[in-house]
Amino acid sequence: VAHVIRNRVISSGKSVTEVVMKAHQFSYTQRTTLDITEGDVYSEALVVSAKVLSGLSKDTTKGSTHYVAPKRLKKMPAWTKKLTETIAINNHKFYRG
Repeated sequence: VAHVIRNRVISSGKSVTEVVMKAHQFSYTQRTTLDITEGDVYSEALVVSAKVLSGLSKDTTKGSTHYVAPKRLKKMPAWTKKLTETIAINNHKFYRG
């Protein structure tokens, strides 16, 4: 997911905050609270995001700008038919277009 965010930043010229906070893009931002200061989880997120944003982490999504977790959905979004599926990682499918 971090690579999707980075790829969107690169392709759009927008900031990380603009990409992440765009309406209906990431389920995390639809929570009533965005506080994630749970010790190890927060520390790991900081390390992963720093590596990805600095280009020190290989993009395993193959340049994807979108992703979806199909098992959590009743119906696949229409945009999945318009984009190219690049890879499936765990419970997520990644796409670029």
